[in-house]
Amino acid sequence: MPARPRLVANVALALSCLGAILLGPAASAAPQRPGRAAPTDHVVFGVLEADPTDLAADHRAGIRLATISLCWSEWEPQPGVTDASYRAYERATVEAFRRAGDQIAVDIGLQCPPSWVLSLPEGQLIDQYGDLSATADFEFSAAVRSAAAEYMREVVSSLGSVKYYRVGLSAMGEVLYPEAPKDNWWAFDPDAQGAVHGLPAGVRSTPLPGWVPGTRTYGGAAVSKTQVEAWYSWYLGASINAHAWEIATYRAAGFTGLLQLVMPGDGAQPYLYRARIEADLANVAYDSFHTMNTGAVWPVVLDQLAKLRGLVVDVSSVGDGSGSPANNVCTPSDASVPMSSPKIIDWSDTRWLSYLARAHGLAVIGENPGHNTSGALPPILRLVRACDLGALQWAWDFQLHGGHYASLAAYSAGIRELTEAG
Repeated sequence: MPARPRLVANVALALSCLGAILLGPAASAAPQRPGRAAPTDHVVFGVLEADPTDLAADHRAGIRLATISLCWSEWEPQPGVTDASYRAYERATVEAFRRAGDQIAVDIGLQCPPSWVLSLPEGQLIDQYGDLSATADFEFSAAVRSAAAEYMREVVSSLGSVKYYRVGLSAMGEVLYPEAPKDNWWAFDPDAQGAVHGLPAGVRSTPLPGWVPGTRTYGGAAVSKTQVEAWYSWYLGASINAHAWEIATYRAAGFTGLLQLVMPGDGAQPYLYRARIEADLANVAYDSFHTMNTGAVWPVVLDQLAKLRGLVVDVSSVGDGSGSPANNVCTPSDASVPMSSPKIIDWSDTRWLSYLARAHGLAVIGENPGHNTSGALPPILRLVRACDLGALQWAWDFQLHGGHYASLAAYSAGIRELTEAG
């Protein structure tokens, strides 16, 4: 196993500098940056949820990257019991794309846990309302991680060589906590609160037991900004620790290829982080996507995870209409813009995440949000080209063949256009 536990054990300590990164003088300086990546000579075009029945047609269209989606509950419906027919089907699917010469990415489906995993000690995250997550509790349950590690090892061994595995633990398989439409904070299970002792290595219980973000007092006194920052550093640190564990587990299973950090949106940019800390993490209209609740503080997430090897940032919201003007593209001068600059507020998600990835020395690929018509193709392809994305994974293969959204023919024409322009 790679020597990662010491790194993730110190995540909480490393995150103590969160305020300095986003609040202090360092925020006025540009991040350390290697400069804009060299223009992409060859973009690899692919599809999410690749269907082997469409392989031949997709191949003729220029698709060369197949993302295969697994489901943990179907692979291992009972503890230690593999559904042999499901495993055989998925192995045959991977082999079919391998024989066709495609690059292969695998979404292992940790976001699709079996019911027996959810029944493990602290198997689900709990929010301040007592609501349970639909995903498993990778952040605070050692039992969940242990079960998942066995599954991950078996999949990696069974499928053989592939180009990528995807990293992400949210319901959409992204590097996030679950969604938080009710201002949910996923930090109230007994492990997280220190009531029981089943925490994973490197994760501590809350520094403020019982405190709910947005509450102005703690222990009979006004809560301080230092306490709020410490609580949030702990909360974000648990998510980073879980994703660092996920990465280390793939390596321990013998996977030596690339790992996609699946990251959507612009997250909590520095100005938003500062404002929410000042508000004691209270629910606010200007963070309508609850980015702080889901742990989407991308500068800090990448500061920690980029230390691990073999990572690629996968922007999972290419062409989502973000930014002003919408879908504005990367420019050669972006690398010289300080992270504290108000300019970044108007950047598209793809531009912002490309900037952060390159600042951390990471390559960038992407995927569109899905449900896109042919009219959405031009801005998506402009972002792919201008931001030097090494691959585009179209969401989804079935929509290209369904007749309601962008067609396979339209995608193929876009592939040709971008390839010929390059």
